[in-house]
Amino acid sequence: MPDQLLGRDVVKDFADLIGVAPLADDQIIRTNESLSLEAVALLYVQRKLGRGFVAGFDGAHSANNAYISRLATIGHRKFCFSPQMLAPLLEAERDDIAWMEDRLGQPFSDVGAAHPEAISSLDELVDVALQQFDAVQELLGDKAVTQGPTTPETLVQALEQLREGCYEEVSAVAPRQVKATSQFLTGKGAKSMPSETVRSKATEEELRLRTKLARILWHNDHLTDMPSDPEERKVAFGNVAKDYQRKALDLTRRLERNNLKLVELETQD
Repeated sequence: MPDQLLGRDVVKDFADLIGVAPLADDQIIRTNESLSLEAVALLYVQRKLGRGFVAGFDGAHSANNAYISRLATIGHRKFCFSPQMLAPLLEAERDDIAWMEDRLGQPFSDVGAAHPEAISSLDELVDVALQQFDAVQELLGDKAVTQGPTTPETLVQALEQLREGCYEEVSAVAPRQVKATSQFLTGKGAKSMPSETVRSKATEEELRLRTKLARILWHNDHLTDMPSDPEERKVAFGNVAKDYQRKALDLTRRLERNNLKLVELETQD
C-alpha cells in the first residue's frame, strides 16, 4: 500500500530495502505511466468497434506502441473502475486473491471509495471517447476525417486513420518493414492498412433497422418490468435509447464481421 512505502514511493522504498543511498526525486525516471481515462476510452473504441490490433507484418508491435503513444497525448483524467464494477470480478477470483494476500501478508482486495470519475460501465467509456473526437481530429491535421456529427462511426474512422498514419510512420523509419508491410497489404488486396471502419454513411433503411433492433434489445432486457402504458414505455425507452442504439450498432458490426446482415422481411397479410 502507498502509505507503507518509504516516501510513498515504490522506487525509494526498494532502494532503501537493498541498501542504496536515499534517492532524490530528480534521480528517479518514471516510464510506462498509466494512460489517461480519455486515451483508454479511445483505445477501447478502436479495439472494440474498429479493426483492433492489426498484425501480420514485421514491426506490428512497434507500430501499435507508436499508435498508443499518440493516443496517450490526449487527456489527463485518472482512469479507474468503480467499486461496483470491480466487485463481481473480485468475487470471481476471491480464492486466488485470498491465497495471494496470505502469501504476501498484506490485504489488497479492498477497492476502497470510488474515485469521482470512476467508470461504472463500458458504455461510459464510449461516451468519454466520443467527447475526444475533436482532439483526435487535431492529431490527424490535414488527414482529418470529413466534418460531420460526432458518432461512433465517425470516431472510429478517425481513430483508424490515426492508426494507419502511425503504422506508416514506423514503416518509414524502418525501411526493412516497408517491404513486409507492402507484402502483407498486397495479400489483403488493399492499398492501405486494412480497416473495417471505412464505410459509407448509413442509409435511412439501415438506421431504421438499427432503431428497431435497439427497441428489441431493450424489450428483451425488460420483459419482467415493462411498463404497461404505451406512453410510459415510450418515455422509458427514450431515457436509454442512446445506450441501446450503441448496443444495436455493436451487434450489427459483429454480424458484419461474420458475413451476416440484418434485413427486414416483408410482412404478409
